Amino acid sequence: MEDLPPTVSPAAPRPAPPSPPPSPPGAAAGGGGLWRDPDPGASALIDEARPVGLARLTVLAIAATLIGGGIWAGLAVVPLRVTVPGRVLPPPAPVAVTVAEGGLIARVEVHDGETVAAEQVLLRLDPGPALAGLAQARAHLATVEARAARLKALAEGRPADLTAAPTEPLSPAEANPGPEARRDAVAEAAAAAEIEQARAVLRRIERDDATLRAELEAARQTLRQREQQHERLLVSRARVAQAERDVAQLEALRGRVQTEAQAARDALTAAGERLEAARSGARKQAMDELALTLDEAARAREAVALFERRGQRLEVRAPAAGLVRGLAAHPAGAALAPGDTVAELLPPAAAREIEIRLPLAEGGRVHPGQPAWVGGAGVPTQAGRVDWVAEPAAGEGSGRPERQARVVLPAGAEPAALLPDQAVSVSIVVGERPLLRALLAPLLGRLGAAPEEGA
Repeated sequence: MEDLPPTVSPAAPRPAPPSPPPSPPGAAAGGGGLWRDPDPGASALIDEARPVGLARLTVLAIAATLIGGGIWAGLAVVPLRVTVPGRVLPPPAPVAVTVAEGGLIARVEVHDGETVAAEQVLLRLDPGPALAGLAQARAHLATVEARAARLKALAEGRPADLTAAPTEPLSPAEANPGPEARRDAVAEAAAAAEIEQARAVLRRIERDDATLRAELEAARQTLRQREQQHERLLVSRARVAQAERDVAQLEALRGRVQTEAQAARDALTAAGERLEAARSGARKQAMDELALTLDEAARAREAVALFERRGQRLEVRAPAAGLVRGLAAHPAGAALAPGDTVAELLPPAAAREIEIRLPLAEGGRVHPGQPAWVGGAGVPTQAGRVDWVAEPAAGEGSGRPERQARVVLPAGAEPAALLPDQAVSVSIVVGERPLLRALLAPLLGRLGAAPEEGA
């Protein structure tokens, strides 16, 4: 059977022809290319929409940048500085170490080349002479005070305390009293003897008077009895007369005894007056000697205090921190005189100090501890801090009120770059201000706004 060609149904759809490839970018719109754009209007609209979207993105990016920058500028702060000229101060000179007291060196505590701190012991002196002098001075003071106590007792008329025996020989005034002192002593002894004798006589007379008084009372009692008996005719008149004579004799005897007692009392009073006069002279002399002794006691106390201070200065200490130099020339056993220099202390790698003078308005904003930067011609900028600020005073050149201050650079901050008396520029951070105001400061100045202080 012969093969027949396939039949196509009239209702079946026909396949669409393939789309022509896009025209190359360099093809002309109406040229004789191989393919022509079927819709040239739609292609033009697409080409115009592409640069408009890119511009919008660029504007949005610029706006976001400006807004973010404005917020950052409003929140960020920048340091507020005060810039003034300054002068580099020269480094400190070596410090001499001297001894206040002389003596022999007992022990050397450090050696040359060592770095010591302030108040560190460098050497010690032999304490023997100072201790011996202190003991002698204290013993002399005790003797003088005991003598003053005795003289004070004599001057006040009190018995002196002789239990505190002196540890030193008596003074010349005590060992060899003058003629007046000897005369007063003899008069005092004689008056004391008369007083004792008068007191003994007075005591005997008082005993005799007591006996006579008792006998007289008995005789009077006997006389009364005889008179009563005579009235009753029991005794004769002669017995009564005898009793009356006995009473009269006893009364006469008692009268003489009372007269003797009064004489003894008068003698006792006179002896007491002479003793008081003698003691008055002795008290006067004791008072004169007491004044001299008190002066001597004051000098003795000063001597004790001097030896105590010498004992405290037996340790030679460093007046400041630094490097020891020259101490090797004073070994142990060497003798030192008061005021001798035993060593020098070289300052350590100290910080450099910059002296500045601030106008009064700006000086009020500068305080110790604030950061500062120092620089100048040929000098690298170095960081430091404000060390101290003085009270306002008249300036040396201008006469206007200003504050003197000092800036300290830490040790090792390129000290070779700074020379003594070199002029530098010092910038001190005295506060902070918003970055936005700093950026707008020139514009605000042109508009008439007051510039910020310290800007």
